[in-house]
Amino acid sequence: MRWVAVGLFPLLIGGCGAKYKAKGPVITTYERAVNFPVHRPHEQLVYSGREPASSAPIIPLMAFGAAFDLDVVLMPNDGDFEQLEFARLNMPDRQLWLALETTEAGEQTVVANVDDIESIMPELPLRRVAVDNFTTTDLSTAETIDVSISYDNSRGSRVDAQLVGNPPLKAEKFRNGRTFNHSQNQLLTVLDISAQESLFKADVTVEGKGLGMRRIGGLVPARFVQQQAQGGLAIGTFQVVPNGPAAGGPSYGEVVVSVAGGGPVEEAPELDGETMVKMSVAQNFSTVKGCYLTRVEEEGADIAGDMTVGFTISEGVVTEVTIGEGSLEDDALTACITTAVEGWGFDTSVNGTASWPFSFVAPDADGSPADVILGEGTTELEGGDDDDLLEDLDDEIELGEEDMEDMEDMEDMADEGEDGVVDTKSLADGGPATIHNFSTVHKMPSGNEVTLKWLVSQKGDRVTAVQTTPLRTLKYDYRLVSDHYLELVSITVEQYGRATPVTAITFNPPLPDVRWPFNGRRTSDFVIDVNGQQNHGLGQVDVFWTETGPKLKVNPISPKWTEDRVMQTSIIYQRSGEANIAIERIGE
Repeated sequence: MRWVAVGLFPLLIGGCGAKYKAKGPVITTYERAVNFPVHRPHEQLVYSGREPASSAPIIPLMAFGAAFDLDVVLMPNDGDFEQLEFARLNMPDRQLWLALETTEAGEQTVVANVDDIESIMPELPLRRVAVDNFTTTDLSTAETIDVSISYDNSRGSRVDAQLVGNPPLKAEKFRNGRTFNHSQNQLLTVLDISAQESLFKADVTVEGKGLGMRRIGGLVPARFVQQQAQGGLAIGTFQVVPNGPAAGGPSYGEVVVSVAGGGPVEEAPELDGETMVKMSVAQNFSTVKGCYLTRVEEEGADIAGDMTVGFTISEGVVTEVTIGEGSLEDDALTACITTAVEGWGFDTSVNGTASWPFSFVAPDADGSPADVILGEGTTELEGGDDDDLLEDLDDEIELGEEDMEDMEDMEDMADEGEDGVVDTKSLADGGPATIHNFSTVHKMPSGNEVTLKWLVSQKGDRVTAVQTTPLRTLKYDYRLVSDHYLELVSITVEQYGRATPVTAITFNPPLPDVRWPFNGRRTSDFVIDVNGQQNHGLGQVDVFWTETGPKLKVNPISPKWTEDRVMQTSIIYQRSGEANIAIERIGE
């Protein structure tokens, strides 16, 4: 049955109703292809430190997504709420109706007949109220909306609603819907309104008194039904707790190539300690160069000269860094280089001291860029000739068969972690960093805590953290850089019964690994897709380190109504490897 009703959208074209009209994508697909190439790196990004602050991937931003197959939107002109929504959510075992109440200040509360209401999308920092007397009679068909709802609202008042009209079937040309001030202090939200219809009838009473509806353009009552999906980023307070080795490892998904004919691969010759130090210095030279180029960019072209850096190595770990007399004096540059060298790794057999000269060349008027020249260093290593030492030991110690078996058993035990899980090398060993599964413990508006368990897996240079409930799946994709650093590439939110992700957020360049200190302030662009519709939101994330730990500032750019929803993440690490994360709304 098709109800006779005044069409809503012709009226929205002009007059005050235009503010309700949805817009299109904020950038074109071509602009996206140009501005979001695959995995563009940060220029001159230099990490420092001996090991990550946590063995678990960090969730620096909390993404969310929620899609309703039916969403009845009412705008009362009186009563306690500026907007009242009744939404139907498809669950694996049932259809769930809920009420979403919005005050004039934009604060939103979810009301539903669910005992564990805080376990449903706990990443959404909305107040929740569970009521036993929330009842619905849904007689809707493919041609008609016909729903009756009764419940006690968040203020304790009895609400009865009768909703009748046509289903939202016709796809909208413009779908990027405005959120107004709703949840402006909790969420950075963009909408996809895929279809919408004026509702023929919406009789709502509160404690037996009829609720009048605002009129759009002075004519059409603000009552309509739509198919809506929303996604973006949320504020919140939670803790990341590492809790066990991750699935996969550095060799997971590895492609093994054998030589032609199946012959053995020749082993590389063993290197002496001095050669290994030279190779490591050459490999880490970019960190010193990054410090200098960043400093030149900050202070101009006046910084130039020589610096000799001395360092002590103990079992492959740099334990002390000194700056030689007569070196270029610049406190900021010295501090950056000292921190960078402290994070260098060498083979675990290396013990002793080394000294390396660097020459810093400022840019000149001819256009030659700033540069750093690596000099010839010197080493004083302990241990003498390792081969002679091993031969002497072989002469003095003879192991029997039982001794050899005991040593093999000990090596097997050392190679295996708890429950027989083979662990990866530690950074002190110069190998890949261990990556752990983890839990996030969320502080809800009620004061309750909700714990979510995440599974981490690795395939090649891609590390993925996944959190799944029966309703939705959060997935954070990182790229593994230099075997150590997890840079956040994208976030997706999938929902039960939906063919495409409700939310997909892509970062370019990927967000730096906030588990490690790094030089400078790094800026990444981000784009938000909702319900398969590309380019509904655009913004930037600034990432930097402070004395207390890393921070991220989210600066929305488009659509215009998101500009005032600036957010900031603060991360404080514990010695146990746990991370306390607070994401808050900042600014006006």
